[in-house]
Amino acid sequence: MRSSKTPLLQFVRQAFRLAVTANQPHSAPADELIDQWHEHLVNRRREANLRSRRDFLRTSGQLAMLTGGLGLINACSPETDIQPGQPGTRGRGARLLNQPRLAIIGAGIAGLNAAHTLSKSGFDNFTIYEGATRTGGRMFSVNGLMGPGLTTELGGEFIDSTHEDMLNLVTEFGLTLLDTQAPSELALIKDAYFFNGRHYTLAEVVAAFQAIAPQIQQDIDSLPDDISYGSTDPTAVRLDRTSISAYLSSIGATGWLKELLEVAYETEFGRSCNDQSSLNFLTLISTDTSGGKFDIFGESDERYKIAGGNQQVTNRLTELYQSHIQTGRVLRAINQRGSQIELVFDGGSPVRADLVLITVPFSVLRQMDINVKMPAVKRQAIQQLGYGTNAKLLLGFQSRPWRTLGYTGYVFSDNGLQSGWDNTQLQSGTRGGFTVYTGGLTGVNLGNGSLDYQASRYLPKLNQIFPGSAAQYNGIVQRMHWPTYPFVKASYACYRVGQWTSIGGAEGEPLEQLFFAGEHCSGDYQGYMNGGAETGRVAAEQILERVMV
Repeated sequence: MRSSKTPLLQFVRQAFRLAVTANQPHSAPADELIDQWHEHLVNRRREANLRSRRDFLRTSGQLAMLTGGLGLINACSPETDIQPGQPGTRGRGARLLNQPRLAIIGAGIAGLNAAHTLSKSGFDNFTIYEGATRTGGRMFSVNGLMGPGLTTELGGEFIDSTHEDMLNLVTEFGLTLLDTQAPSELALIKDAYFFNGRHYTLAEVVAAFQAIAPQIQQDIDSLPDDISYGSTDPTAVRLDRTSISAYLSSIGATGWLKELLEVAYETEFGRSCNDQSSLNFLTLISTDTSGGKFDIFGESDERYKIAGGNQQVTNRLTELYQSHIQTGRVLRAINQRGSQIELVFDGGSPVRADLVLITVPFSVLRQMDINVKMPAVKRQAIQQLGYGTNAKLLLGFQSRPWRTLGYTGYVFSDNGLQSGWDNTQLQSGTRGGFTVYTGGLTGVNLGNGSLDYQASRYLPKLNQIFPGSAAQYNGIVQRMHWPTYPFVKASYACYRVGQWTSIGGAEGEPLEQLFFAGEHCSGDYQGYMNGGAETGRVAAEQILERVMV
C-alpha cells in the first residue's frame, strides 16, 4: 500500500477511514470514533515508551499488516537514536573477478545506494558520473539558512516508519531521527485546515466525508491488485483515464471538501488535479479491507527527519565512494557501440562501459540523445512520464507563533498558500522557519519575481491562518524552485491521466545493458527518498545477478 509523501495528507486519509467506519452498521457516531482514535494514540505511545527503539522498529513490519492510517506508535523522545550497525566499506565482501565496467549516472540516493550494495557484494568496477558539482540529488540539507543551529531541507524531508531502505541506512551510519509525532507534539493541534476563511476540525471533515466515502470505498474495492502498463481491467482503465477533479465531481464532492482534497493532492503529487489520474487518489487513500476487517487505527505511519539533515546519508555514502565519483559531468548522449555503451558528456572524451545504471529522472533523461534499442513502452515512459512542479518558499521567524496558538504548523488552505509546515519542528532554539509547499501552476509561479516579492505575497496568507506570524517575520526568505533546477527540472514523478495503464511499471524494467533506478522507478515509494534508495539497491541486485551468470 502506498503512503503519503508529507504528514499533511495523513489527516485526509485518516478522515476517510473514520468516515467509512462511521458509516458501517452499528458503528459508534463519528465524534465517539474520533475520541477513541485520540485515546488510542495516547495509549500506544505510552506503550512505545516501555520498549526500546530497536524493538519498535523490529516490530514495525508486523504493524504494517494492519490497515493504513496516521502514525500511531511513536518513540516518546523527539530524538530517536537508531542503534548503529557497522558502516559499510568498499569491498567488504570477497572481490568478484572479471568484473565488467559499470557506469552509474547520477550521484543521488539511488546511484549512491546502488554503489553501496554492489561494493558490499565485492563489485567495485564502477564510476559514478554526476552532472552537478555536489552529490545527494534531491536530498539537499542546508545548515544555518533559517538561523544559527537550524537545518532546513530544500528537498526530500520526511521518512516513513515503513521506509526500510532509508531506515537501514540511518541505522548503518548511526544517525539520529527526529520524531514529528513525539509526545511533545501531542498537546498541539497537528493539522490546520483553513478554508472559506476559517479552520475546520477533524470532526467536520469526517462528517463531510461520510457522504462520499461509500462510493470511494466501492471503487477502491473494485480495483485489481496489480495495475500497470498493459492492464486491461475495465475499471482500472476507466478510472485511470479519469482525472481526480472529474472523479470527485462524479461522486458528489463539492464545496470546501472538494477544494481540500484538490489542494491536498495537488501539493502531494505536484500537478493540477485536472491532469492527474484518479488512481493517484484512490491508491493513496486506499486501505486494506481483506477479510472484511477495517481497523480505523490503521498501520503505523510515523514521520521522521534526520537530526542535522537528511543529506547526511548521501554525504556518508559519498565519503565511502569518493574515489569512484566524478562531479560536473553532464551527460548528453547514450549510444550503442558494438558490445559496449558509449556515454557522451559535455567536454572531454566519450566514455565506454559494459553496463550502465541510469538514475537521473526521466524529466532530464528525455532531453538526452538515446541511441539504444528499447521497447516502445520504455521509450514512451522516458518521454512522457508526468512530473510534479512542487517548490518551496522558506520564511524565517523570530519565534514559532503557530505553536503559541496551539498548532504544530502543518497546514492546508484555499487562501493561496496551499500547504506548509514548521521546518524547525523539534529543533532546538526559539527561532522558527516555515516551509510554504506549493504544487501545480502555483509551484511554477513561485519561481517568478524576487524573494522579497514572494515573501510579500505569502506572509499575509500565513498570517491569516496563524495570526501574529507577520509580526514575528525576521526578513529571512529563501526558495527552492525544483521545476527550474537544471539537474531535475521537476519535483518527483506523478502519473498523469491514463499513465497507470499505459506506462506504469515500465520505468524500472532493465534492458540488456541498461539498468534504471530512482524514485520514479519504484512501485510502492514513487516520489520518496526511500524510492530512490530502494530502487538503487534493487538495480544493484539485478546487476549482480547478470554479472554472476
